[in-house]
Amino acid sequence: MNRATQANPQTLLSLGIAGPRVVFGGFVRQMKHWSERRRSRAALARIDDHLLRDVGLDALSVEQEAAKPFWS
Repeated sequence: MNRATQANPQTLLSLGIAGPRVVFGGFVRQMKHWSERRRSRAALARIDDHLLRDVGLDALSVEQEAAKPFWS
């Protein structure tokens, strides 16, 4: 793999050097990232209060984190 295909797909596309494979690969990676973020926040929201205290979190912080949209 050359250096151009390792760069950010958005940057490559704006420079006119990104092919569909690079752009699609970047899209798939972003979708996986968002999906993992959504799953992690949902799992965090299911943890009960005494376990949250064990790891140093409070219910309000967890509620705020779980309420965030997957893209942020």
